Formats: sequence, C-alpha cells, structure tokens
Amino acid sequence: MVTSNKRIVYAFPHAGAGTGVYRHWCNRFSDTNTLVFNPVGIPGRDRLSREKIIDDLPTLANRICEDIYADFSQHQKTGIKEFATFGHSFGGVLSFVVSHMLAAKYGITPLFSIISGSIAPSLQPQDDRHRWSDDQILEKMRSDNGTPDSILSEPAMARRLVTALRTDYILRQQFLTYQATTVAQPLMLISAQKDEHITLQSQYAWQNHTRSSVSVTEIEGGHFAVYENFNIVSMLLMQSRSEHYLPLST
Repeated sequence: MVTSNKRIVYAFPHAGAGTGVYRHWCNRFSDTNTLVFNPVGIPGRDRLSREKIIDDLPTLANRICEDIYADFSQHQKTGIKEFATFGHSFGGVLSFVVSHMLAAKYGITPLFSIISGSIAPSLQPQDDRHRWSDDQILEKMRSDNGTPDSILSEPAMARRLVTALRTDYILRQQFLTYQATTVAQPLMLISAQKDEHITLQSQYAWQNHTRSSVSVTEIEGGHFAVYENFNIVSMLLMQSRSEHYLPLST
C-alpha cells in the first residue's frame, strides 16, 4: 500500500502537442515515490493516434474526464487519495475546463491546478487561426520555437502537427463559452518573464476563475521556458497542502 500523501498529476499538453512533450519529465518523475506523473492523452495523437480527432470542446472534455476518473479510481485502490493538474498554454485552459467538468460530473476536484503561460477564458481572443493555410500554421510553429526544426522539416510529421494545431485552434475558440466559469481549487500560475504571448499582468485574470486562492511563480525565458524548469515545476507539484494558499501580488 502506498503512502496516503502520494498524489497523481494529470498533465495537459500545449496546442498541437501530445503526451510526448512530457516524455523527459516522466523519466525524471519516475525516480520519486511521492508523485505519479500522468500526461493526458488527446484522441488522434501519440498513443491515441488511431482514434478519431475531436474538435468539439465539450465532447473532448467529457472524454478526458472519463479517462481521468477511471484512472484515478484505480489509483485510489492503491491508496492515492489526491490529484492535481498541470497544463501549459492551451493545455492550461483545457485542464481548467476538464477540472470544472470533473467536479460537475463526478464530484471530484484537484487539490490544485498549475496553469503555465495560459490566457484566462475571460481574456480569450477571437481570431481566425483555425482557417489559416497549412503553410501559415507551419510558419507559426517555426516562429514559436516550440518544435525542433528537424521535425517540422519532415513532411509526414509536419502534416500531423499542422492537423493537431488546427484542431486546437478550433477548440480554443470554444474556450470563450467558459468566460464566467469558476472552479473550487487553488490556481498556481507560472509566468515566464519574456513570454511573447501573455504578460504577467494579464494572467491576473485567472483570479476571476477560482473560488479559492491564486499564487504566481515567475521564471526566466520565453513562452516555452517552463519545459526547461523541471525543478521549479516539481517543487510546486510536490508542495504540501498548507503551502497552496500563497497570495497573488498585484
């Protein structure tokens, strides 16, 4: 039987990505006996690549909810009693939507949610990126510097990534329907000092989306810098319950 303070973390990938983006973290977290790190699968990608792509947000959130509930129920049998969520950028908002649905559908709530470099639903912009050409989306991925150029230069891989990113652009427009939604758990924000897409000030809007507390941790670097800050992320994920209620300075 595992210790009662062990927790599982469900990690949501950024736009266009899949579970593979967390492969390195999974290897490092495997060395700890206090945390189970579980990347969330997205239909049509990685281990779920043979499944049909879902571009309807409620349908996708419901599917992920079912997967998380089934997985967490199994872990509860081994003594794990708590879970948290982590999500970067698009994944941060998706994790928020899913946690809201988990509470409504199954009555379970994360101990806390870490949201990195994400635009709150109340600030989500209207845009037409989902209508961009494949070349435009590919160029966007190159300029974001979140995907190695060696992968983007491989035609078959590039096509899959473009399809995934276009799907997430479609889903992102649907985040607007959650502009007034709140969750019960504390939100722990990660803000990169040179993030090209979201400022620290704009992340304060997440205060409008929780009935609990909000805290913020600043890191150096650009939008994808969180992936280079494993030590900071792991420290936040393994905090004790009493450490979650740090105030957000404005």
